[in-house]
Amino acid sequence: MDAASYLTSLRADVASVAATPPERLDAPVTTCPGWSIADLVTHLGRIHRWARANLAIPQDSEMAARTPPPGFVGRDLLDWFTDGADELMATFADSDLDVIHPTFAGPRPGAWWLRRQALETAVHRWDVQHALGDAAPIPRDVAADGIDEWLVLQSARQWTPPHDLVGSIHLHGTDGPGEWLLRFDGTMEVEVGHHKGDTAVRGALSDLYLLLWGRITTEPLDVIGDDTLLARFLDSL
Repeated sequence: MDAASYLTSLRADVASVAATPPERLDAPVTTCPGWSIADLVTHLGRIHRWARANLAIPQDSEMAARTPPPGFVGRDLLDWFTDGADELMATFADSDLDVIHPTFAGPRPGAWWLRRQALETAVHRWDVQHALGDAAPIPRDVAADGIDEWLVLQSARQWTPPHDLVGSIHLHGTDGPGEWLLRFDGTMEVEVGHHKGDTAVRGALSDLYLLLWGRITTEPLDVIGDDTLLARFLDSL
C-alpha cells in the first residue's frame, strides 16, 4: 500500500467511528473487554494526537507523551475525536513522510506512523461496528498489510513464543493475495508465500487479521491439520 491508500483507509475508518450515534457511546465493546465505545473513541483520539506529536519532533528526541483523556461525553467526545483525526490526516498529507521521527520501534520515517495509524484505526473501527451490531470486514489490502505488520512488528513487541510451541502454521487468504508460513521452535520465523505447514488456516484476509488480534475465533475459517497447534498458538497471544 502507498501513502494515498493508507490515507484513504484512515479517512474512511475515522468517518465510520465519528458516525457513532452519541446515545450509543455507552455500549460495551466486547472485543475490548471492560471498554465502552466512548472508551475506545477516547483511546483512538489520544493515539492520533500522540502520533501527530511524534511527527513534530526529530528522530533523536524522546517520544512525545500521550495527552490525558479529554473528559468529554456524547457529541463533544465525537467532535474532539474528529478534530484530532483531521489534524493528523492533514499532517500526513502535508509532511515529507521520508523524514525520520521517534517511534516505539526506534527511529522510523513518517510513513511508518501513517501505516500504524491506518491499521490501528481499521481494527478499532471494526470493534466499534461490532459493538453496534454490524461490523464490515477490513478491506483485503489493508488486512493483508496488517497481517504483515503483526507478524513483523506487533508480535515482537507484545508476544513471546512459548518454548514448547513447535511446528508450523500456514495462513492462507482466500479472497486475495496473502500467504504466510509461521515456523515455531522457541522462536517464530515467518516466510511469505505458499508453503505446506502442520496446520493450514484458510479464509478471508480480514478474518485472518482479526484472528491474530484476538477479535474472532476460528469459526469463520477453515482449519486443516493439527488444530491443537493452532489452539496453542492462539492461547499464547
